[in-house]
Amino acid sequence: MGNLTDLRIRKIKPTDKNAKYSDAGGLYLMVTPKGSYYWRYKYRFEKKEYVLALGVYPDVSLADARLKHLEAKKLLAIGINPSADKQAKKQEKKQEQPFSMVVQSFLENEAIKHKGYKWEMLRLNKIMRDFPELANKPINLINKSDLISFRNKRCLEVQGTSVKREMQLLGSVFRYAIRELLIIEHSPLTNVDKPKENPHREMRISQDDVDTLLEAFQYSTDTPLFLKKHQTAWAFLFALETSMRLSEITGMRWEHVADDYVLLPSTKNGSSRKVPLNRNALALLDKAKGLDGESVLTISSDSLSTTFRKYRDTTPLKHINFHDTRHEACTKFAQMMPIQDLAKVTGHKDMAMLMRYYNPTASELAQRMNEKLN
Repeated sequence: MGNLTDLRIRKIKPTDKNAKYSDAGGLYLMVTPKGSYYWRYKYRFEKKEYVLALGVYPDVSLADARLKHLEAKKLLAIGINPSADKQAKKQEKKQEQPFSMVVQSFLENEAIKHKGYKWEMLRLNKIMRDFPELANKPINLINKSDLISFRNKRCLEVQGTSVKREMQLLGSVFRYAIRELLIIEHSPLTNVDKPKENPHREMRISQDDVDTLLEAFQYSTDTPLFLKKHQTAWAFLFALETSMRLSEITGMRWEHVADDYVLLPSTKNGSSRKVPLNRNALALLDKAKGLDGESVLTISSDSLSTTFRKYRDTTPLKHINFHDTRHEACTKFAQMMPIQDLAKVTGHKDMAMLMRYYNPTASELAQRMNEKLN
């Protein structure tokens, strides 16, 4: 029998420092000044001293602590370190947790630091809903076949570019599990072929298209910007003059607007950018003055995107996206400045990616060639 009893434990009061109350065979109860009671087992293994945590009293009773103590001594008797055994079982339990729990941990601890957190959260949650077998499967049992099945099914539902982005996002989750959680050693996505990207858009926006859309928005040069549809039309025109992204336009603040440029403190690629403003862009900014003291526009990115689609769909131009303004502006600017200067305007660090936005027509190229010949 040990030295402790339930009655004696109930009479123990915290002191001003940690106090240990021995039971037997290295088992003791440690009481902290804050009134916490911890079961501990002190032992030696291969000439080294270890302390094994056995639980918190009263959740773990005296009888339970003695039983855990006995189990640890049995491991020692057959040459197994109880602390190492506990860690191995804890790690095994982590490895067996459902993939959905790993995804949640990724969202709470890693993705939340990303600029695209909202998209990552919405996309991963959708994948977990639409693929319950993958969500419920222990992460250490997910294999190449699971990811191939995911890819093939998604390719039937959405374009290859979207599937590729989703696979890259899943790859981020697996890397998090490898590097931060230490629960798997290799990503099951390794050697899983990603779908080919769709041909990049070469949509151009003509002046007739602009006029049609402005008419749908009921917007003219003297229209005030109080309504969402009018701010959306303004943003559409501003994008054509600056090649700025939708979110960059809605995020503009007056404190960042200078005489001939606007500063974007944080952009998609993680760095700041100064966007030069031509006279048309400056005229649009003058029109927006007085709408708000801090922000240039009062409409949010999500609301502007929804409003654009709503009024666009009342026209025959359903094939035009807001982002096509970036293609149009890049193509126009490319005729005015060297490609390296254009990259400064648009914020592209990859010239190959920038070239996707440069979409001159054959007629435009022929005209420029003839101008040079003349």
